[in-house]
Order: sequence, then C-alpha cells, then structure tokens
Amino acid sequence: LRAVPDTNEDRYDYCAGTSVHTWVKEIPLSRLEAALNAKKETRIGRLKSLAVERADSFGRAITLRIEGETPSITLKPTPKAKKTRASADELEDGGSYTLVATSPLTSESSEITQPVLRTLRATTLRSLLGDSVLKSTFFTVERNGSQIRFVGRGYGHGVGMCVAGANGMAKAGIGYREILARYYTGTLLNSLYDLTPAPATGKDN
Repeated sequence: LRAVPDTNEDRYDYCAGTSVHTWVKEIPLSRLEAALNAKKETRIGRLKSLAVERADSFGRAITLRIEGETPSITLKPTPKAKKTRASADELEDGGSYTLVATSPLTSESSEITQPVLRTLRATTLRSLLGDSVLKSTFFTVERNGSQIRFVGRGYGHGVGMCVAGANGMAKAGIGYREILARYYTGTLLNSLYDLTPAPATGKDN
C-alpha cells in the first residue's frame, strides 16, 4: 500500500467539506502524562514539551520529540545542636548549673529533578491515546497553557483507500475502477469468475 493524495490534477481536494478533512484536539497535560507514564518504555515523568521531530513528504508526523523530568526526593540531615551549660550566676534560683538540650537529629527533604528526553513514533502516541482521539498522525502540535493542541487532517493510517476521498470522487462522477486504481496503485482488477477455472466435465467427475 502507498500513500496517495486526494487531490486531482487541478488540485481539487475530494475530502474537502468532510468532518475528517481537518480537526483540532486539545488534550490536558495530565492526560498525556498518564498515557506516557503507563508504560516503562514511554515513561516521561512530568511532561515539559512535545514537538514533531520528523515528518514525511506529505507532512505526516513520523517521530515526536518529548521532554520531561522525573522528580526524586533527597533527605539532608541537619547537624545535631550542641548542649549548652548555664553558669550559677545566670540562674535565678542560684543553683549550680543546668543542661539545656536542643531538639534531636532531624532531616530536611529537598526535591531534585532528572531531565528525560525521548524520541517516540507518532503512531505509538496515537495508540496510547486511542485512534479516535488522534484521528491520524497528520498533525502539528503546540502547547496551549495546560493543554497540548493537535491540529490535524484525515482519519487513519495514511495508506490505501481514503473512504472520504473515494466518496468525494464517486460524487464527482468517477467510476469505481478509476477510484480503486488510484488508491491501490499497481494492482489489476478482475472479476472472480474470470479467474476461477471451469469445472472439468466427464463421467469420472
């Protein structure tokens, strides 16, 4: 199967006007993080950025560059405070001395982060989110506040016959043979009965 455009020689787009011609999907950062962190091989921690790294000649995303960070907690012990001795002159009751002990050993926690950088196939992200969420990998992507905004085209894997395009061609009066020849390049269309051998005749059959 090969990818073919849905436009004719006059650059008329047979998919124009359909619900999948262009689409916009905004996905919360938290949802993307959850999907990516669900598997060890795609784990990203906190999602910082996502961008198309490489696309094909049609503009369909092949790989994505994803930046994230994984937090970790470190405990830093604080030194134990020294005991202090008060002299008799400093005591109101005139006693000899007393020991004043401060709080015992305590710990302070601090958070450090490790940067994470992944190259992910666009088809993998589409599978993680669901094919109905990202209709295709023909998209551009940008951050919009706490959302990641996908602006895309089409619905499917991008090869073989486009249902919307085939429907548009049929409405334009193009026959099924030409439609099939366009989307399935290099194939030959035959009737099944033309390819089936005739049954043998004779008394032994």
